[in-house]
Amino acid sequence: MILLMEKGRAENYSGTLCPDSQVEIPDGVQQIGSRAFFRMREHNVSDVPRFRSIRIPDSVRGIAAEAFYRCEALETVQLPSGLTQIEPGTFRLCRNLREILLPASIREIGKQAFAGCTHLESILLPEGLERIGESAFADCQNIRQIKLPQTLTQMGPGAFANCAALQELDVPEGIAAISDNLLEGCVSLQAITLPQSIRHIGMTAFANCQSLTTVHLPDGVQQIGLGAFSKCYSLRRINLPAGLERIEEQTFLGCVMLTAIDLPASMHTISDMAFKSCDALTHVLLPDKMSKLGRWAFDGCHNLCHIELPGQLIQVGEGVFIRCEQLAHLDVHPENPVFASRDGVLFDKHFERLLIFPEGHPAIHYTVPETVREIAAHAFKGCRHLTRLDLPSGLKALGPWALTGCTQLRQLVIPALVRCLSEGVFSGCSQLETLVLPDGLEFIADKVFADCKSLRRLTISAQLQKADERAWVGLRLLEIRSSPADAGASDEACEVILFPDWTRLTYEEASEFCQCVRTQGGRVTIDFARYDQLWSQLERLQERFAMAVVQLRCLSRLTAARLCLYLDFMRTHADQLLPVVIDHQDLEGCQTLLEHKLIQESVLEKAIEQANDSHHAEILMRLLQYQHQTRGVQSCRYEF
Repeated sequence: MILLMEKGRAENYSGTLCPDSQVEIPDGVQQIGSRAFFRMREHNVSDVPRFRSIRIPDSVRGIAAEAFYRCEALETVQLPSGLTQIEPGTFRLCRNLREILLPASIREIGKQAFAGCTHLESILLPEGLERIGESAFADCQNIRQIKLPQTLTQMGPGAFANCAALQELDVPEGIAAISDNLLEGCVSLQAITLPQSIRHIGMTAFANCQSLTTVHLPDGVQQIGLGAFSKCYSLRRINLPAGLERIEEQTFLGCVMLTAIDLPASMHTISDMAFKSCDALTHVLLPDKMSKLGRWAFDGCHNLCHIELPGQLIQVGEGVFIRCEQLAHLDVHPENPVFASRDGVLFDKHFERLLIFPEGHPAIHYTVPETVREIAAHAFKGCRHLTRLDLPSGLKALGPWALTGCTQLRQLVIPALVRCLSEGVFSGCSQLETLVLPDGLEFIADKVFADCKSLRRLTISAQLQKADERAWVGLRLLEIRSSPADAGASDEACEVILFPDWTRLTYEEASEFCQCVRTQGGRVTIDFARYDQLWSQLERLQERFAMAVVQLRCLSRLTAARLCLYLDFMRTHADQLLPVVIDHQDLEGCQTLLEHKLIQESVLEKAIEQANDSHHAEILMRLLQYQHQTRGVQSCRYEF
């Protein structure tokens, strides 16, 4: 029977609304229908109070799903003694529910039955309860204590997820599995007791339990799911059972207080990001049976200082030890059939691929062995000690991000056989000043030069076949020479553009400037029409001036229209540009303004005074020479 509330009376039976905000359901009622009291908090009849409690008679044998859904004023409920099941969503989002008495007859609590009851502080689960459904108590943020009955056999996924005040939980014997995200987000949980009957721990079961410090796993645990203990920021100790064979993805991701972990002899796989960002982890002993280390397995283990790769290891994933700044050497068991090490650097068995140069390696100058034909992705990532790297003449490939973050590297010559620059390969090499690229280079991927702040000039061959959309982001000045013979030639022999400050551009603007460099028909050219249009839209005069100066270096390549465009800009803004030129001691910019006679006499007088006051002798001398040429001999009151 459906309960409908209208104008202070209950349709279909004589339920009444009492003056003390209590609903009394009369004896004899056997069923309460789905959403019977849904949103009574918003009833628009003025004489109906927001009810805070409800008495359900023992005659009721069934309460349908979501019967009291979002009764947000409801505080106390007494359920009938014969009720055996609480259906899904029955009290979901009853945000003020503080007390509910469950009868001893209850055998099952359904999905989301009490989810979102944010003021519920405690609930007594009766002996005889067998099943708790998915998310049954999820987001009950004030529950501090729950005692699970010994008769319980099953807890659904997320049953207690985000119970932020819950501090401890004892799981009864007989439970075989900790379901997916069972206690995820229980940030105050400090202790968990698991029975010997546990065989499986589900995905993210304890994820983000930020106060959990110690976990003892029963010996019978055979599987731990993805991310099971991720972001357990206080976890210091955990034992892994003897028969465990693999650690799944992200299992201990972000466990920043975990200093050590003993891996059982049975273990053969550590999956992707399993120990990522375990900052305090100092050492790991890999068992002899270990055959696979997944991608980024130990990424961000900043204090990991030693690890030896065992003889049966045959697969090492991308970026497995990146951001391990204290890791100085990688040693490999001599009988390993796939990998080898030399001077603490990891190679394939035949020394044809350099796989990992540890970030903490002490070398400041390293010469890659002549046998090496490929440098793998992330191989030198973050190697902050390296100031010089010599590559072998037979090198053919540099993997993505291979040298990213080598912040002390100042110069690099890429061998002639390299045909491709992979994504991000030099990104973050902030001190790189000189980069020599081979004439046979055919392809440049995205972000190759990102954050190469010191790379002021790069020359490429016009024979380049292709460049990705954002290939040039981070590069300041680009020269394109028409043939190898033009190497070292004057700017007049090259097409040259100066890119703006990338940090001041939106993503779309940066992409637009990259597209000014066109690769078509096996040649690289610059779309100057597009470049000039974008240049004219820039707001910073100083940026536009610097870019214009570069274009005026190549007068023979400028059309009359482009020459007028740049000269008109400089002439119009000379009074604003010249003080900046003097402050920055920009000799080239100053000379450009003077050569093209773009400075008016009134501006010139002020500039001479500024240069003298700032003690910029070279610029002062040029300004005085210009004044002498334009006005004749003047008495000079300045000293050099």
